[in-house]
Amino acid sequence: MRGLLSSLRKLEPRWPFFALLYAGLVAVHLIDLHMYLRGSPDFRRWHPWHDDIIHGRGFYPDQYRPLTYWLAELVYRVWLHLGWPHPVTTFEYSHLFVRFLFLLPAFLLLHLYLRRWFSSPACAAGTIFVAAVLPLTIIRCSTCVTDPLNFLVFVAGFWLIRDGKAALLPPLVFIGMLNREVAGLLLVAYVLVNWGRPVREWAPTALAMLGAAAAAWFGLRASYGPRKNWAPTWPGHYFGANFLEWQTWELILLFLGAWVFWAFARLRSKPVFLRRCLAMLPLYFAAHAVSGYIREVRYWLPLFPVILPLAMWSIWEPDAEGEK
Repeated sequence: MRGLLSSLRKLEPRWPFFALLYAGLVAVHLIDLHMYLRGSPDFRRWHPWHDDIIHGRGFYPDQYRPLTYWLAELVYRVWLHLGWPHPVTTFEYSHLFVRFLFLLPAFLLLHLYLRRWFSSPACAAGTIFVAAVLPLTIIRCSTCVTDPLNFLVFVAGFWLIRDGKAALLPPLVFIGMLNREVAGLLLVAYVLVNWGRPVREWAPTALAMLGAAAAAWFGLRASYGPRKNWAPTWPGHYFGANFLEWQTWELILLFLGAWVFWAFARLRSKPVFLRRCLAMLPLYFAAHAVSGYIREVRYWLPLFPVILPLAMWSIWEPDAEGEK
């Protein structure tokens, strides 16, 4: 524990202050989500949907994304055992509590990740921006519960890839794949970042990440068997909504911010790591554009660890000790 605290102080001497700040921002988000949920028609269907996934009766693809549901169910049962009086209230609060447990470390890790390049105020400004647009992630998908953990996995994954912490990447990918299949794209980022180095230095980790992703993907499908679809699976169905509706691009622009265009300015002057990770954007976009509605801007949360520092590089002067 002392080693962890020492490392935190080295990265960010004022980390307790920022942890409290981000805890407050997450709490505000949860209050907003609570109020939004109570007015949503999805609220009454949420608990039965959750129960179906917990008991293996859910639909594709959510049945194969059970991790957040498992954790929320654990919290729910503990709280019921302790005597919380109302099952519906306890159920909702258990999911909100789990969301808090994922979003707070995600924000703090994002701040610490940005400290490699920027000053504390700049890192706080970038992280606060992410918190400010977080309410947009619940539009049209208020009961989609897998996004906070997915965001945390990507923040941690990009940090581990950047700092060469290869041993932790396969278990992170495995955990992430139990929550959302898109976590497997961290393998693409890892290969892009290490391309050009001797293959023997990075191929074992890449193969281990591939094995971890395959184990989670095939293991879940072997455990639950084939599932009926609850949404269309034909890619052509999503073409019109994703490419022909102005509201889609309006929401994406609101979420990422107009300043995101700065992320693509003077790219050659920016860190090689970020530029190589940016190369996965077409694949990430294509994977979501043919399988879902990209106007659900929650899909874009995992890209903030790449797009945010690229944009900040054009807006704020990088810290003197920042590395390229």
